[in-house]
Amino acid sequence: MLKNIKYFFSILIISFFSCDLDIEYVEVDDPEKIELDSINQVSIDAVLINKYIDSVDLKNIVTLDNGIKYSITKKGNDIFPENNDILSININGYYMNDTIFTMFDTNSKTVAESNDIFMITNEYAPIAFTYTTDGRYFGLNSLHGYLTLINYLKKSIGKIMPSIDENGKFTIILPSGTAYGKDGNSNFPVIPGNSVLIFEIHLLKIRK
Repeated sequence: MLKNIKYFFSILIISFFSCDLDIEYVEVDDPEKIELDSINQVSIDAVLINKYIDSVDLKNIVTLDNGIKYSITKKGNDIFPENNDILSININGYYMNDTIFTMFDTNSKTVAESNDIFMITNEYAPIAFTYTTDGRYFGLNSLHGYLTLINYLKKSIGKIMPSIDENGKFTIILPSGTAYGKDGNSNFPVIPGNSVLIFEIHLLKIRK
């Protein structure tokens, strides 16, 4: 009987330490693989972006230091934003990966309805914000406030806006690494991982 009890506790101790080892074991990502995956994704993004540019015939593409591209698609009235001006814009957002190209958001009701993304709870009105060179207030006071969380987007808006005149339009393209990256976004708007983001922006009004 004593021998059986000793055997039982021996098994219990071995099991306990085995479980403990399983719990503490953590698989460590290979830094070289992560870097390689990132480089590969940059190449995939570049192919997608170039295909998009060709498909819509964007002209005079400007590339910023972070890889974000933009193109002025319509000239306005030669009145340009200055620091602390109040800007009103319309914006259409799309995401693109190797299988999907779709609109995910707009502040225009007619555009939302025609693209089958109309939501009765959404606010369909021009987005107004105070322009600053770092873009800190972009999208802040609207139901499209998620725009402020895309850090590279708001900073790029700060750099690009002085080149856009009132009633002008431009398209901005964010590689996936400057948007939601490999994890995507599970909240609104839902964006799959490794998606390129495209925004069409119309500068409606400048109030000085």
